[in-house]
Amino acid sequence: MLRFAMLLAALSAPLLAAAGWRLGAAACLAAALALALRAGAGLVEAAMIANVASGVVVGKVGTATASAREVREMLPQAIAAAQERI
Repeated sequence: MLRFAMLLAALSAPLLAAAGWRLGAAACLAAALALALRAGAGLVEAAMIANVASGVVVGKVGTATASAREVREMLPQAIAAAQERI
């Protein structure tokens, strides 16, 4: 759990790119997955972060980005939902 908390702290920088760069949900998923893996997350943790990031993007109208703040806010809900299914 400490490693996961450290990973969340690493997400304090902009999640995907410089301001104004727009990505679709699939590109967002790939970028967030790569970023999380590079930051030291395991595959399951990285997939969770990537899924949340793409969910943030899908929830917006038009082409959008997912900020680190948005992903951090949604992660507890995603973790709780995943734990209910196990």
